Amino acid sequence: MRRLTPAESESARHPAQRCRRRHARDTVSPLRAGTVTLKATANDGSGRYTYIKLVIKKMIVSLTATIAPNVALGKTIKPMVTYDPADATTRKVTWAFKNPETAMLYATLSASTGEVKPKSGALEQTVILMAKAADGSGVTSNEISVTITPAT
Repeated sequence: MRRLTPAESESARHPAQRCRRRHARDTVSPLRAGTVTLKATANDGSGRYTYIKLVIKKMIVSLTATIAPNVALGKTIKPMVTYDPADATTRKVTWAFKNPETAMLYATLSASTGEVKPKSGALEQTVILMAKAADGSGVTSNEISVTITPAT
């Protein structure tokens, strides 16, 4: 949250549906995600002003990943992720193996979809993957394991 100077907060317009002034002279508190434009006017009598555009995002707090426990050679499997809060502004993740040097010997992983595809000739092996929120929050999911099994 950006602190406003007294001159900015005195002249700021606060749309009630997006934010409210917490303290009459220094801060603005978001009420929900969206965009707010504040008008800051200099208090030196010059009449100069500027607009400040604030983009308010609802960030991801936690991620829970799930996946079926096994995938056979020649098949693919895709994990699912649950977001908290469910109405986060950006609900996207990137997927990665926990130990990519080892896991990439046995399977390929789509960073955007999380789809795991065993490589041909891979022996029975377990790979571990996790998701990371793409909203800048730095939140990562729980680790999930998939065992590559021989084709049946």
